[in-house]
Formats: sequence, C-alpha cells, structure tokens
Amino acid sequence: MCLNQDVSLTRPTRLPTTGTIMSIKKRIILIILGMFIIAVYPPKDYVRFAKFFVIVFPLFFCYFSFLNKSTRYYRRGYRFYKKGHYDEAIVELNKAIEIKYMPYLSHMILGACFQNKGNYDKAIVEFNKAIEIKPKNYMAYYNLGMCFAAKDKYDEAIVEFNKAIEIKPKNANCHNSLGYHYLLKGELGLAEKHINKAIKLQPKSGVILDSLGWLYFVKGDIEKARTNIEMAISLFPDNWEIYLHLAEVYKKLNEHDKAKEYYEIALNLCPPSRKDEIQAKTI
Repeated sequence: MCLNQDVSLTRPTRLPTTGTIMSIKKRIILIILGMFIIAVYPPKDYVRFAKFFVIVFPLFFCYFSFLNKSTRYYRRGYRFYKKGHYDEAIVELNKAIEIKYMPYLSHMILGACFQNKGNYDKAIVEFNKAIEIKPKNYMAYYNLGMCFAAKDKYDEAIVEFNKAIEIKPKNANCHNSLGYHYLLKGELGLAEKHINKAIKLQPKSGVILDSLGWLYFVKGDIEKARTNIEMAISLFPDNWEIYLHLAEVYKKLNEHDKAKEYYEIALNLCPPSRKDEIQAKTI
C-alpha cells in the first residue's frame, strides 16, 4: 500500500523546565531568615560584623536588583508563551537574550514561539543557537527535527531525531517521531522498530498509539489500525490529526458516514491554516 503523505501527525514540541527563578517573595523570606539567625545567634565581634554587613549588604541588594530586572524579561516571555501570545513572548525573550540571561532557555522558548507561528526557518535558527550553548541537550535536536519535518524535509528530520536518541536513548517521543517519519518515507522496517520501542517505553500515549495505528494502516491491517487510533483518541481526545487519521481509516472501510463525522471533528479542531486541506478530503 502506498503511504498517504498528506496525513501527517505533528508531534509535540519539547521544552526544558524553566528552572527555579528566585521570586521576590523567596528573597524576602531568605532575608528575614538571615535576620532571624543573626538575632538568635549574634556574632561575637559586633564591630567586624558591622563592617562586613555595611560592605556586603549593598552588593547583595544590587545583585538581586539586577537579577530581578534581568529575570523580568524572561519570566514575561515565558508567561506570554504559555498563554499563546507568541509575538509578545518573542519581544520579551529577545530582551532576555540581549542581556545574556538564561540564554539556552530563552533560545529554546523563542524557537518554540516561531515554531508555533509556522516560521520554521527562524525556529531552526533559535534551536541551533540553543545547541551551541548546550550541545548535549536532546530537546533542541528533537525540536529541530520537528521543524524540518514541518518543512517536509524528512531526511533532515530523521538526522536530528537520531541525534536526540543518541543523547536520550530511552525517550519515547524521540523514538516515536523517528519511527513516524520513517513511516512517511515508506521505510516500514525502521518505522516499526522505533514505534514499537516507543510503545514499550510509553504504552499509554495517545500520540504513540496513533503512530502504531497508522503503521497498521499503511501495512493494510485496517482493523488493527482502527483499534489503535480509537484508543489514541480516548487518551488524547483534543488532537485533530488523530481524528483525521481515523476518518481515513473509516474511508478505507467504506464507512463513509463515520468518515465524514471524523473529518468534521478534525475540521472543527484544526488550526485555520489546515482547514483547506481537510475540507479537500471531506466526503
């Protein structure tokens, strides 16, 4: 069976945790704690302590004032990103990068903003900058692969997914994305190897079960395809592309009413940029 390359499932962007950024409340708590310790256990040499305090406290205050200013851009950018306000996030994250505050995270989230806006070339630039800073972090390679895949450059995507797996060999998402894009290229043996590996690592992932279902679809086992893709929907009911896959399955089974139903669900859930593609498939 020939693979229908028009039906491609977007795998999730991976981002590192943002790390612990000391909030103002935490700083106040630390200062109060320090004052409490001094009160309970006062230093023996008050003159020396007073000199030390006079010198160190202004430096301490200046440091945290700078930290508060520098983290402000990053924290705002991250909040805008989480809310889906990508243009505002890009402005703030660029400010954070200018002052070289948390550059790896800033480039990663900036890349994710461009990726979600569909500007894959700029996203690739940002993820490559993140790799220059931390070449052993698999997430940047994974996201690079997703950007190349979105540009239909499957060979380049596969290279990046393999790099991610070299660093993180037991990551289910990496194996799943690698297997799925081998599937899009028609390399069924390698696709099956990595999708099965992903299933073993994360058996209750809707995205991975969808990949397995699509593998069965390509191999011609339509019933197993339906079973796995329906399971995928039960675990990930808001993913429009899984509904699109299920519509293709029912179309193959000549159950056109069900196929139309799932096409319509996919159409309602999908982003505006993909509506024309799905409408072209609607029965």
